Amino acid sequence: MIRALTSLIGSQRQALKVTGLCRSTWHYRSNPRPRATNPIHQADRAYSTRFGPGDCERIEERILAGWAEGNSVDHSFATAWDEGLMLASRRAWWRIAAALEEQMLRPKVPTRKQNRTTRGQKPVLKATGPGQIWSWDITDLYSP
Repeated sequence: MIRALTSLIGSQRQALKVTGLCRSTWHYRSNPRPRATNPIHQADRAYSTRFGPGDCERIEERILAGWAEGNSVDHSFATAWDEGLMLASRRAWWRIAAALEEQMLRPKVPTRKQNRTTRGQKPVLKATGPGQIWSWDITDLYSP
């Protein structure tokens, strides 16, 4: 169909535009890649940046030690990195932390309700003449 449109219109790009196909889609449909004879699942592939179970255990230990001290996963990751130990990415540390069964050890994250501090009352300033009160913010001035 694309070839017929191309011969009528005179442009493959215009023919693809009319049909709504991307050029890359048309290319791979008309020139398919050869099939893999024995495909390897992504989870089973070995690559140089993959960390092993030993590294995973070391990360778990550091996360749990950080939680025991009340520190976050980010803090444990940064501490390990400061010590020259780069076992995995920050996102990988968070994935490992989410998979831990000891989630009760995770420190509580303070929320706004817990950290609410009451503001002191606004100061009431009284001027008896011009130029006696200066303010950087008009909201500090008491007025009706």
